[in-house]
This record gives sequence, C-alpha cells and structure tokens, in this order.
Amino acid sequence: AAYPAADSTTTMTDVASLTFGTGDLSGSPETTSGDISEDGSRILVRTYSRVFLFLRYPWGSVADALLGEVYQVPQPAEPQGETVAFAPDALSYTTVSEGTGPSIYTMSAVVP
Repeated sequence: AAYPAADSTTTMTDVASLTFGTGDLSGSPETTSGDISEDGSRILVRTYSRVFLFLRYPWGSVADALLGEVYQVPQPAEPQGETVAFAPDALSYTTVSEGTGPSIYTMSAVVP
C-alpha cells in the first residue's frame, strides 16, 4: 500500500499471489507471520513449518521480491511456528511457537 497521509484513506491493491505448501514453498500451506528488514532489502514469511527468505533489490518492489528467488532458512523444531521478526542487522531472526511458555529462538538468515 502507498504510504498514507494522516487524514486520508489508502486502498490496497493485489500485486502478487503466492501458494505455500507446494514446490519451492513446500511445507504448511498456512502463513502465520512475516517481516521486512529495516532497510527493506529482505523479507521473511513464516508458515507453521518453515521460514522463507526473499531478497529485495533496490530497484525492485516487494511484489518483485516475493515473485523472485526464495530461500528456506533454518528454523527450530517447533510444534506450531507462529511468528518471525528480523534482528536489527537483518542477518538473523527470532521465532516463537504458540502455547504456554514456548522457547524463543534466534536463527541465522544468511544465505549463499
């Protein structure tokens, strides 16, 4: 969505569609969380079973990145992965499962 003015309404437009659970996006078909790094160069999308990383180039949009190459980054064994968030340097991320007292993990988001 375009950055809204404080006193205006912004209408969102569908620009990309991904199908999780098949092919390069294998695993659970249900997405649970996502994050974009502070500098906008990296995007994480979390499903119940996997974490996917997309690289966004300075000349590209978020939609371009999501339709480009995808990387599976390491994820801990969690019963039901719920959330993901980049560290400030975007070279690692934190994830947590649902439930009472789940562990919080920090994982590497470095790709070849």
